[in-house]
Amino acid sequence: MSRGLVLLAAALLVAAPPAHAATAPDAAALAAACRTLADGVDRSDAPTILRARAAFVALQADAPAAAVAPYGIALCCWRAEPLVLPTDRDAARRLCKDGIAACDRAFALDPKLGEALALKASLQGFAITFVPDAMMSLAAEMQESFARAVRIEPRSPRVAFLVALIDLHKPASYGGGAAVSLPRFEHAIALFDDPAAPAPRAFEWGRDDALFWSGIARSRAGDWAGARERFRHALSVNPRQRWVRETLLPEAERHVGAPADSAR
Repeated sequence: MSRGLVLLAAALLVAAPPAHAATAPDAAALAAACRTLADGVDRSDAPTILRARAAFVALQADAPAAAVAPYGIALCCWRAEPLVLPTDRDAARRLCKDGIAACDRAFALDPKLGEALALKASLQGFAITFVPDAMMSLAAEMQESFARAVRIEPRSPRVAFLVALIDLHKPASYGGGAAVSLPRFEHAIALFDDPAAPAPRAFEWGRDDALFWSGIARSRAGDWAGARERFRHALSVNPRQRWVRETLLPEAERHVGAPADSAR
């Protein structure tokens, strides 16, 4: 997965768009921001992800009535926070806060964008790191956000993936863990592979994430052979994913005892 922050002005979050504002972001600029984000994620590079975030902020200024730009901001915050946290806790906390605010804006602009609520729930999970005393209230808010997201977009593979991911990281004493998350990851993968699945309301991402996180869940359950196959599958979908290629797959190969092959 994949540091300066660009803060959104409060007035931008609440003001009505001017009459001359574009109703949708420039398509070429949006595609470029998505490519920058994907590049940063593939290389686990937070500065690149934050450059993508700045691009989405600019897109939001140009088309403040469109949900896709704040959704992109939120996704960048979600991607960057785990990379920033080990070296700059304050910056990671601000990313988490800004990401949640961006999710709220995206959902306010598009109440059918359940993915924004699922991203918000995931960011609320990150927020527990910074306010552990609020764990119970944040956990309840997360649960409600996820439940609403599933109700709104029951066939969104990204909603399903984010639900599975939080279950993997949830302690077993609270109903989480590898065994609980595995069938949910498989459900998300099936939704990604379903040709009849609805088109994303914002933009496409997450298929390789679902695959390699399914592999991580399998490894935590002791199924290293199954993990290896999922990591290989993830690389067949996205050969640029450095974390899978350089860390996850080699680790699985060592546990299985098989030599690296063409999948690497």
